[in-house]
Amino acid sequence: MNRATWVVLLAVLSVAVVGWRLHERRAAARQAAVDRSLLREWALTKTAVGRSAPLAGISFERRDIRMLSENRQNELSDLPGFRPYQHRCAGCHGLPDPTQHRPAEWPGVVDRMGGHMKQAGLFPLSAEQRRGIAEFLQTASKTPGSPRTGP
Repeated sequence: MNRATWVVLLAVLSVAVVGWRLHERRAAARQAAVDRSLLREWALTKTAVGRSAPLAGISFERRDIRMLSENRQNELSDLPGFRPYQHRCAGCHGLPDPTQHRPAEWPGVVDRMGGHMKQAGLFPLSAEQRRGIAEFLQTASKTPGSPRTGP
């Protein structure tokens, strides 16, 4: 074989290797998308109030968490931020009573839950949603009759 034949063979082999690597990357990306989709479907459709969402890192079974009662939800429903709180948080778990934490603790809790959402492949909270939900929880945790008020 002459030099030109070797060059052509080397070029064909290089194209084949690059093509195979590209194929593997695309297959991995498709599988990751399927995994995220299945996890998202599971988190949004298979979790019920008080059950755990372990793939999202969420579990109320490990701690004593007081859920927000229906009466209390009705009382708080007019506060700004309640609807995003209800919509986004109930997708994975029951709505915790805002008096579970002091007002100063809620921004950290909301940030932590945002990390769980990201890890689970769920659509992340926008900065505005995160701020609104945290402000709602801070306000709701200060309402009359709250067992834990203060900083």
